[in-house]
Amino acid sequence: MKIIYTRPDGGVSVVTPAAQSDVAKVLLHVANMTAMEFMDWIVLRDVPAGSTNVQIVQDSAIPTDRSARNRWRIAT
Repeated sequence: MKIIYTRPDGGVSVVTPAAQSDVAKVLLHVANMTAMEFMDWIVLRDVPAGSTNVQIVQDSAIPTDRSARNRWRIAT
């Protein structure tokens, strides 16, 4: 799963979180989270204030053609 959001400048960012099991090796409280709680926690810590259209999506929702990536927009 990935996190996508619209930055204040209008661009789109894609966050690929580390595996929960890997993060739990360093931050023990993460081991007790469900997968969705983990993703919500990542959103709170890694999505900058002022961002909009924050969504948690499947990897397949991200276009594989990167040639137009500066024109990506998130459907609302």
